[in-house]
Amino acid sequence: LNTRNSATETQTINWYQTNYGYTGNYAIGSANYMARYDQQGNYVETLRRTEWNNANVPTALNNAYGQSPYKNHTVTGYWSVTDPGKSGYFLELRDKNGVNSTVWSDSQGNFTTAPYSSTTAKPNN
Repeated sequence: LNTRNSATETQTINWYQTNYGYTGNYAIGSANYMARYDQQGNYVETLRRTEWNNANVPTALNNAYGQSPYKNHTVTGYWSVTDPGKSGYFLELRDKNGVNSTVWSDSQGNFTTAPYSSTTAKPNN
């Protein structure tokens, strides 16, 4: 990650192994980022965490969320892909019973529990 983004050289990076590869979470100033790598360690994309509100959330995603099975969940984390030419979203959710879950979305608001490839907009298998 340090070779991809020199600003991370002095940052603490928290690494996590997932079913789909690895994520490295870090902050630069007040901005939180998540770098994704596949199971072979190849870079996939970087996402930035922002507030879930009408100013930050694209209309198509917000409308799709309101029609989705997740509409009654609280969005506790909203991440969007920052790489040029790519798009996609990662949502951290909490249901009314306090159970946490996560979902991914492409730019059209198609939700899946597996990450979309930000270049193909199809779920990774």
